[in-house]
Amino acid sequence: MLSTYRPEIDGLRAISVTAVVLYHAHMPGLGGGFAGVDIFFVLSGYLITQIILRDFDSDRFSLAEFYERRVRRIMPALFATLAVSTVASLMLLPDDLKHYSESLIAVVLFLSNGFFWHESSSYFAAAAETMPLLHTWSLAVEEQFYLVFPAFILVARRYGKLATAICFVGIGSFFFGAWLGDSTFAFYAPFTRAWELMLGAVLAIKVLPLLDNPHVNDLLSAGGLLLVLASVMLLNSSMPYPGYAALAPCAGVALILYGSAAHRGFTARTLSLRPLVAVGLMSYSLYLWHWPLLTFGTYYIVNPQFLPIARALLVFVSLPIAYLSWRYIETPFRGPSAVLSRPKVFAWALRCSIAMAFLGLVGVASNGLGARFGSSVGKMLAERSIPSFNPCHDQAVISILNGVHCSIGAAKGSPVFVVWGDSHADMYHDVLDQLGRRYSVAGILFSSSACPPIVGGDSLSGTPHCAERNAAIIAQIKAIHPAAVFMVGRWIRYIGSPQDVQNVQIGLEKTIAQISTVGATTYFVSDIPDTPNEVEDQMAKASVLGIDLRGGAPSFLNVNPTGTDYLRTVDNTRQLVGGIRYKLAVEVIDPASFMCDARGCRVTNGDGTLLYRNSRHLSRAGALYVGAAFKSALQQLSVH
Repeated sequence: MLSTYRPEIDGLRAISVTAVVLYHAHMPGLGGGFAGVDIFFVLSGYLITQIILRDFDSDRFSLAEFYERRVRRIMPALFATLAVSTVASLMLLPDDLKHYSESLIAVVLFLSNGFFWHESSSYFAAAAETMPLLHTWSLAVEEQFYLVFPAFILVARRYGKLATAICFVGIGSFFFGAWLGDSTFAFYAPFTRAWELMLGAVLAIKVLPLLDNPHVNDLLSAGGLLLVLASVMLLNSSMPYPGYAALAPCAGVALILYGSAAHRGFTARTLSLRPLVAVGLMSYSLYLWHWPLLTFGTYYIVNPQFLPIARALLVFVSLPIAYLSWRYIETPFRGPSAVLSRPKVFAWALRCSIAMAFLGLVGVASNGLGARFGSSVGKMLAERSIPSFNPCHDQAVISILNGVHCSIGAAKGSPVFVVWGDSHADMYHDVLDQLGRRYSVAGILFSSSACPPIVGGDSLSGTPHCAERNAAIIAQIKAIHPAAVFMVGRWIRYIGSPQDVQNVQIGLEKTIAQISTVGATTYFVSDIPDTPNEVEDQMAKASVLGIDLRGGAPSFLNVNPTGTDYLRTVDNTRQLVGGIRYKLAVEVIDPASFMCDARGCRVTNGDGTLLYRNSRHLSRAGALYVGAAFKSALQQLSVH
């Protein structure tokens, strides 16, 4: 078994980490740089299997020694990164600090891949760039692999089925990931990544005998390198991953390892060049440090035009930091002269883990230490921390069959109006409650996230039980005979194609027809325009930086919807109502007309108060700001 040092592996590590770092820095032409992690996984499976089998063959394998090596290899640089990142996290806004604290706990529990699967919509989402520990998901996969793999090899060897077992797990893992397709779970789960580690293991146990032909080996290695380079340049985040697309980089690594195992040809010698080996040696530290540097270093850059140069500078800075980390943190803990004995290494790792977990708990329990910022920032962020505008959100709809309703407006009297919709109906809870009280009319509000107020609704939104809830609401409308029904939704969400527009229109016609049977007037409440970025984050960061926001949001913050955005949204809404307003009695309410004009749409009122709570929902202040859109309708109901 080959156990001598192979410098081409460090060259591969250099390509891998460089691809990841430049991808995270948004370098053009490296759309598949994230595949560098897959290269790491194959190399890890190869090297770890060699280490375990070498110790088994020499009859000196020890679990304690195996885990000691892993702790010495992984933990020193990781804890140093976590310590510095935790200090730096004090610059984060409260919600982001709380999220960081939760992720910190997950990291020390080796569960960060599960955490980011549960907490983030996608590894490739824009929000990922505010998560300084996101990159530790791959470490968690490897750590979970280390926990089970030695026992797996021991049992498989005992029964003489090592190659069969590795191939079985690898093939099963690959097809499981391919079957899951483009899902966040498939990206983060160890079950869908195991085949990459198993591919390395297969090469380590030499299922295929090595070839003696140097020309064939050179050709295989060169082909493998081309596959690797093509993968990091041509793959992109729109592809289901890690499915069939991940075969290319992993197969490329496998061909290089196989082709250069018996003969170090041109490809192996190229990968063994000193600059590549130098980067490869410090690749782990570079991987650890680059992402926190990028996330913290760009966190307060609110003008997008400065981001490219900032990212380039941060990548440049990450190189000397990675070298220092490798030289003075990684290296002293490894090798024959490594510091600390085995018991002290484990004790040290445990103490550091407990300390980090404690700091994480403090951040979570304090809700991100929100008191660090002044009242103006706190006011901007207050809306985001409120789970829902409507205290009855979802609960009223879930329990509607038991007769529980969410009352708004006048405290006495039979319900005169119904507000029915998705989370956008929640936005108007306060303003409709106030108007109802002012004009002495009572109402009921029903809302359920991502469930449009349309009979059926499941096929339009994909939300479970949407049809069941809407059927129950229609039954309640028929039972109480209101004078008006306000249908509120983020309509643009349910229109992904012309066929969707037609389906929504048909659903609206059926729904409004049923509402009309009780003599109620239907008010169709149009969309508000989405903002290009999360408004409260950008505005809060600008406030922290001392930017004057009294005149509204500066254009460089890129939060104001343009006139084009507004018109596009209105056009989509008109497509929905245009086909039904002449068939049925439908009144259209357009809150966006109070926020937008030909020049664009505002996100603050005159005194700088935010009208949005995120890129898709109005704040309480925003709902009150456009409340005049509902005033006439409520006035008419007062004389009903």
